[in-house]
Amino acid sequence: MEPIRFHARVIPGRARGRKLGVPTLNFELADVPAVLDEGLYAGRVTVDGTTHLASIHYGFRPTFDDSKTCEAHLIDITLPSSPAETDVEVIEFLRPITKFESAEALAAQMQKDIQKTRVILS
Repeated sequence: MEPIRFHARVIPGRARGRKLGVPTLNFELADVPAVLDEGLYAGRVTVDGTTHLASIHYGFRPTFDDSKTCEAHLIDITLPSSPAETDVEVIEFLRPITKFESAEALAAQMQKDIQKTRVILS
């Protein structure tokens, strides 16, 4: 796939990722290009001129029976606060969205997604 790049405003989320040990930046859905299919991706997010590896989720959150979102976990970095906006680069599809039996099972898969992202983008 060709990389998909977009500029996104960061919005408040539900903090579920943080509770699972995988904090995310949540993006305004109106900023996400229509060509992006639902799924999990390896990508990069640039905040204040610094680019970070990221695992990116776009779509519904079936494990929590929750609405559509676009969010990114920045790998190996914890930001002191959420930026107002970012540049996002979606590079490679990792997997389709899946409903997990528990939040713990989802958290375990998220760690696998992070490791796969590191391998792909290193």
